[in-house]
Amino acid sequence: MITEVIHIDPIKPEPEKIKYTAQAVKKGKLVVFPTETVYGIAAYAKNEKTMERLRKLKDRPKNPFSFHVASKNSLKELNCNIDKTTKKLIDKFWPGPLTLILKTKANKNIGVRMPAHAVANAFLKKTGPWVVAPSANLKDEDPAQTAEAAFDSLNGLVDIIIDSGKTEVGISSTVVDMTKSRPEILRKGSISKKEIEKVIGKI
Repeated sequence: MITEVIHIDPIKPEPEKIKYTAQAVKKGKLVVFPTETVYGIAAYAKNEKTMERLRKLKDRPKNPFSFHVASKNSLKELNCNIDKTTKKLIDKFWPGPLTLILKTKANKNIGVRMPAHAVANAFLKKTGPWVVAPSANLKDEDPAQTAEAAFDSLNGLVDIIIDSGKTEVGISSTVVDMTKSRPEILRKGSISKKEIEKVIGKI
């Protein structure tokens, strides 16, 4: 299989191309798309065959993948519990390079992020909230900052790569676990601990 590459304008995404790639995800395809941090691999979380393929590709048989959404309203569809502290972080940093680990009403922990990228936003609006998206790279490789890097690593392993140029931030999102009595930073990213503490106090 040769991976299809589709160029989409990073400022004014073409609606027909967005529709095509979003439909591909909902049909069970793996689609690489840009965010402001790094490129990600979109997979439809409700399709178990697709999820098995993604787990194998990323060599992550057990560790979960974070959901990527286009709207704060998606948190309701994902059944997330949002307390006042979490809401402060969402209001300050979303859309942006912050992933939050949240508790669902079914008492499960899930990661959720809202990317700040025009193509990602348009794409995720069309897919709905059930898309997970780890970084576009194989294990032990650096996350792709360009479609070319994603193609070099993933050609033949994913179905489509959206090319919208180089990502702005270049490092993965900051991850904060909000499920504990005190928020905890699980992964450092472009949003610093100091910036977070300015919003919610010392952690």
